[in-house]
Amino acid sequence: MQRVLFSAVCTFLSLFPLFCQQTPSGPSFEVASVKPNTSGDNNSSMNTNNGEMLIRNSTLKNIIQNAYNVREYSFSGPDWLSSVRFDVSARFPQSDSKEMSKEERQEMRRVMLQNLLAERFKLEVHRETKTLSGYALLVSKKGARLKDSERKEGMNSRQNNGTLEAEGMTMANLANVIAGELRGPVADMTSLTGRYDLRLEWSRDEAKPTSDGDGKSVDTRPSIFTALQETLGLRVETKKIPVEILVVDRVERIPSEN
Repeated sequence: MQRVLFSAVCTFLSLFPLFCQQTPSGPSFEVASVKPNTSGDNNSSMNTNNGEMLIRNSTLKNIIQNAYNVREYSFSGPDWLSSVRFDVSARFPQSDSKEMSKEERQEMRRVMLQNLLAERFKLEVHRETKTLSGYALLVSKKGARLKDSERKEGMNSRQNNGTLEAEGMTMANLANVIAGELRGPVADMTSLTGRYDLRLEWSRDEAKPTSDGDGKSVDTRPSIFTALQETLGLRVETKKIPVEILVVDRVERIPSEN
């Protein structure tokens, strides 16, 4: 009997690390609800208000991309992720403090969403690097025109309709902004390691209504390529660059119960 009991204990202990590996680590939501959305509507939304994260009618692919902060070109997963949609309602814990910086809060919320996906969808991912066609952010021949920031850590930025204002921005941060505008990967190859305060304006080629009722007006601001060179002394060049890809190894179509 003792031998049987000892064998059972050893078997349990040998499996214990596997149980531990399945438990998400780091911050988690206090409570969360995940429900399929079969409305057939293509509109989706994601809001964080009043201590909650509310996701409505979002594809599982978009939820994963938001959780890991990756764009279309740096994501690899099964095609069906774009066809199933979900509603997510989750309450932030007390640790989601207003005293945290914006960047710290955003990162903590991403980890919460990652843990929720691991728990409900059994999501497993890994990252790998591939060489893709993209852009390199470089210093122009006349040199950079950047103002050193007094901020030693963290960043404060505001971006809207072709206008960027930032304090404490790194060149990696700026490359990420440009990647969003160009919808392609951008690598920081400036060798500039500081933090900078900057303001940048560029045309997004969007027609805007005018006040005199003639319909539309043309955005006369320079392209983002020209704005970078004339305002900041930087340039963007087409180039093959290494890009980190998020690869989905495992994910279940139906989430576990709430």
